Amino acid sequence: MDNLTHLVTGGIGYRLIKLETFKIDGSTKYALIFLIASLFPDVDSIARLWGIEAYIIHHRGMTHSVLFAVIFSMLVSFILSLSKEKTSFKGKVFILFFLGMTIHIFMDIITSYGTQILWPITNYRFRLDWLFIVDPIYTLVLLILFLATFMFKEHKKKLALLSLSWIFFYPILCGALKEGYTYWLNSKTLANPVKVELLPDFLTPFRWKIIKREQKIYHVGQLKIPEGELVFLDKTFDVFEPAKLENFDMPKDFMKTYLWFAVYPYQRIHEENGKIKIVEIGDLRFLSTWNKARKHIPFSIFVMFDNHQKPLSIRYGSPSGPVIY
Repeated sequence: MDNLTHLVTGGIGYRLIKLETFKIDGSTKYALIFLIASLFPDVDSIARLWGIEAYIIHHRGMTHSVLFAVIFSMLVSFILSLSKEKTSFKGKVFILFFLGMTIHIFMDIITSYGTQILWPITNYRFRLDWLFIVDPIYTLVLLILFLATFMFKEHKKKLALLSLSWIFFYPILCGALKEGYTYWLNSKTLANPVKVELLPDFLTPFRWKIIKREQKIYHVGQLKIPEGELVFLDKTFDVFEPAKLENFDMPKDFMKTYLWFAVYPYQRIHEENGKIKIVEIGDLRFLSTWNKARKHIPFSIFVMFDNHQKPLSIRYGSPSGPVIY
């Protein structure tokens, strides 16, 4: 999820502890421990300083794994308990820090980006595809409920518990709707062997992105709820074929990393006078069917060629974006 949603969720945990909702000492130190833990996994964003490839590899990697959450929570509880005599303090710190990190991980895995929750056993990016990475419905309701705990003090504990319930109820509801819509769409096309896949889009659960692959072509559309209307975009996308670039001097390690990261890799070849000028490579997970005016899809890369059909550079985001190779 986006940073604002993680911050609001951390604030809700802070509020629950301060209100002693679960009979935990409502001191500020415990509340701050949970708040910090709920934001901590995204410390891996610092990998951006070492380039796009490092960011792709490490963001939502080690610090978003369950094993790391256990080990790091134990380390934090040990360090903070050095100045305390009570063993109960150590246990509370571990539980609160672990809960803060795991709620963050949960809120990331419900999106389409992919999270390495089983690192270092595997670097596979698990994803549930329940929510778009920025979900205004989810975040706005959380924010309203959080602020309501201050405005309606006679109901503050009930409102705090309601906000905690919303953290889990809304994504699970969207996940159930996704499964139902997916089954409905594929049952309508039983005679067609092509499977339709559903991904969250902006304003899920009322809008969903459809991806349908037919041989070497992706078709992308939008499912409108409650209308039940399915509309496909006019343009299609070619499935990325690495073999087409084998004859060019490409940075193989980077391309291997990008293809590990991409789920629906596509390619667009831009030619000029019969010669390849740009090869655009991207991932349809990050295409929004809402913003049709947007020229380039986020996380796309652009291989630039010279007049002799030799790669000059690889740019990130757009043909005029930063050079990454």
